[in-house]
Amino acid sequence: MNVLTARRTTLSFLLSIIISGIIIASILVLHGAFSNTAFAQTEAEIQAEKNQKQKELNGVIAEINSIVASRNSLSTKIKELQAEKTKLENLVAEMNKDLAEAAEQLKQQEKDLETLSQQYALNHALYYLETKKNAGVVLFESRDLRDFLDRMLYFSVQDKVIATQKEYIVAKQDGLKNQKGNIEEEQKKLQETIEDVNLKLSQLYSEQEALNAKYSQSLSARRMLTSDLSNLSKKEQEILNQKAQSTAPSGNSGSSGSSGSSSGSGTTTNPGTVITTRGIDIFVGSERIASTDAEVKVRAKNNGSVLLNKSCGGCMAPEIAYQGFLVFDKSKRRTFTGVEGTKTVNVINDISVEQYLRGLGEMPAYWGRNEKGGIEALKAQVVAARTYAYRKMENYKGIGFDLYDTTDDQNYVGVNKVATGDGQHWDRAINETINMAIVAGGVPISAFYSSSAGGHTIATEESSSFGSVTSYAKAVPDRYQTSEGNWRDYGENVPDEPGTAETSYWLPSGNRALSPAEVTELLNVAIFLDPEADGTLISASQRYRVTDPSSSGYLNAQALADHLGPNSVQSKVGTLTSVKHVYNTGDQTIQQGTKNTRYLELTGDKGTMRISGQAFRTGYNFRSPGTNVIWSSANLPLYDVVQKANCNVGGTNHSPCWEFWSRGYGHRVGMSQYGAYGRARAGQDYRTILKAYYTNVDIVQYSIGRNVKVAITKGGSTQSYMKSSQEIEIYEGGNLIRTVPANTTIKIAYN
Repeated sequence: MNVLTARRTTLSFLLSIIISGIIIASILVLHGAFSNTAFAQTEAEIQAEKNQKQKELNGVIAEINSIVASRNSLSTKIKELQAEKTKLENLVAEMNKDLAEAAEQLKQQEKDLETLSQQYALNHALYYLETKKNAGVVLFESRDLRDFLDRMLYFSVQDKVIATQKEYIVAKQDGLKNQKGNIEEEQKKLQETIEDVNLKLSQLYSEQEALNAKYSQSLSARRMLTSDLSNLSKKEQEILNQKAQSTAPSGNSGSSGSSGSSSGSGTTTNPGTVITTRGIDIFVGSERIASTDAEVKVRAKNNGSVLLNKSCGGCMAPEIAYQGFLVFDKSKRRTFTGVEGTKTVNVINDISVEQYLRGLGEMPAYWGRNEKGGIEALKAQVVAARTYAYRKMENYKGIGFDLYDTTDDQNYVGVNKVATGDGQHWDRAINETINMAIVAGGVPISAFYSSSAGGHTIATEESSSFGSVTSYAKAVPDRYQTSEGNWRDYGENVPDEPGTAETSYWLPSGNRALSPAEVTELLNVAIFLDPEADGTLISASQRYRVTDPSSSGYLNAQALADHLGPNSVQSKVGTLTSVKHVYNTGDQTIQQGTKNTRYLELTGDKGTMRISGQAFRTGYNFRSPGTNVIWSSANLPLYDVVQKANCNVGGTNHSPCWEFWSRGYGHRVGMSQYGAYGRARAGQDYRTILKAYYTNVDIVQYSIGRNVKVAITKGGSTQSYMKSSQEIEIYEGGNLIRTVPANTTIKIAYN
C-alpha cells in the first residue's frame, strides 16, 4: 500500500463516518419531533375520550369510533417507530462491520510495522558492521570513489527512510485507533438512541394497552346503554306485540321478515331453559303402545306430510303440515324468550335443507307472478335463507337443534308455503338455486335480512339486535335517482296485493294523526328517555315510569311535565306550532346517503329545541295511542313527521296535528325484502341483488352434508296430535316400532 493510496483510503473512510453522522443526527431530530407530536396527539385523544365517557348512546358510539381511530393511529406510530428502530439497528450493524474492517487494517498495519522494524534492525546491524571496518578496507572494497561515497552515505540515508516509514505507520496506526474510537463512540450513541426508542415503544405499548382497556369499557357502556334503550322488557314487548297484531305487513305471511334479530351474530342459538320430563307416552288412537325415555321419531311415508296440532292449550286438531322427521326428545324440551315473547320447544323437525326452505314464510310467494323480475327477488331470498341456515348449522351448539322456527331465526311455517296459492313460484326459486350460498372467505355468512330498509341499510354494529362487526353486512344506500333528480327507495311503490300495507314508506292501518297535546306528551317521554336532553342516565327500572301504566311511580302527561320541570317541552318550547324531522344528512329531503332521522326540530310560542330521533321513536312506540308504531330499526330509526293543517281527534278538531311515517320495517341489516323486489323489477338478477346488500362476498355452490334440525314452537304441545294422508312410521330409539294407517290419530305425550 503506497502513501497516496493509504491517504485516499483514510479520507474516504472519514468522509463516510461524517456522512453517517449527519444521517443519524437527522434521524434523531426527526424522531424527536415525531415522538413529541405522537404523545401530544395521543394524550389529547385520550382526554377527549374521557370527557365523552358519560354521554348517551350516540356519544358512546362516537367515542368508540374515536378510540378505534386512535388505536389505528397508535398502531401506525408503533410500526413507524419499529421501522426507525430497525434502521438504527442496521446502522449499528454497519458500524460493527466498519469496526471489524478497521481492526483488520490495524492488524495489517501492525504486521507491516513489525516487518519494517525488523528491516530497520537489520540495517542498523549492517551499518554497525560497516562502521567498524577500517577506512582503508572500505576504500579497497569500493570499485571507485563514487562507490566509496555511496557506501558511506547508504546507511545514513536508509536509516532516515526507515525512520520516516516508521513514523508514517505509527501515525496511520494512531489514526486508525482514533477512527475506531470514534466509531465506538457513535455506536454507543446509536445504542443509547435505540434504548430511547425502546423506551418510547414501551410507552406507546402502554398507551395502546390503556386504549384497548378503554375500548373494552366503552363497548361495555354501549352494551349497557343499548340494552337500556333498546332491549324491551316483557311488559313492553307485550305492548308492541299487541300493536303488531293489527299493523304487521301482510306481505310477509305474518312474519316481520326479520332474520336473526335476537341471536345477533347468526352463530349462536338461545338455549333457553330445559323442561324436566320423566318420559314419553306413545298413543295410536286410544291405545298406548309404548312408554319410553328414548327419542321418538315420526314421519309420513312416501315423503308425505304429517299434520301437527298448533301450540295451544288443549287443542287437538292437527293443523300445520311438516315433512321429514318430527322428533320428540325429553332432553330437548325447553322454553326461551325471544323477539316473539316466551316460546316452548316440544318438537324438532329433522329435514333436508331444501325441504326446510320450502316451508319458509319469508317473502310472499305471489311476488313470483310478476313477469318483470319477481322471481329474481324470490331467488335472492332463497339463497339468503339457505345461507343463514348453513351458517347456523356450521356453528351447531350441541343443544339438539340448529335454529328456531320463529323470527329469532327465520319464519318457518312447514309445507304450507308451497302447498298454498302461488307456492309454485317459491318452489321454482328453490329449484333454480339448489345449494347456492353466499360466502365470505369461503365460509357461509350470517345472511341477515329484514322486510324493508327504507332506502338505506345499516351495519351490524349500528343495530341493537346485533352489535358485532361483520365485513359483509355494511351500511349501503338502497335508492335510485329518478329522472326528476329525486332519490327513491327501491322498495317504495312496488306493486302489492290490493289493500296491503307498503312497508317501505308507510303509515300502518290504525295509525292516526296526533294532536298537539298528544305529541307534547310523547316528546316529554323522549326527553325522559334521552340522557343528553334530561341530563341523567335512565335505568331500566326507571323506564317503567313512562312505559308501564301499572308500575309504581308511573308518570302521566301532567306528572311527566312536572317531573321534567325546566327540561319539559312546555317550559322550553311552549305550545307547539311545528315539528320537523331532520335526517343524518342535515335536511328534510331524502338523499342517497339518508340513513336515519337524527333529531326532531320543535318550534313553539316560547322557543325552539331538538329531540333525539332515536329516543322519540322508543317513547312513541310504547306510549302512542292505539296501534301507532314507528317500525323502523331501534338504534337508527328512519321516519318522517308529516304536519297536517288540521285533523279531528276524538271528535275535536286540532290545528296543527302530526302523522309519523315509518321508512322501513325491521332491523334494516343486510338484504331488504321489498328492496330486492324493487331491484328485481328494475331488471337485476338475484346475484346482483345479493351483492348490492352484502359486500365482498361470493355466491357459490355449497353443501353442509346433513339435515337441518329446526326447533318447532308453532306446532306441538305437552300432548302433540298428528295424522297424515299417508302411512306414518313411528320410531323408538332408532327402531321402527309401528307403521300406522293413513288418517289415524297419533298422540305423543310428555309426562
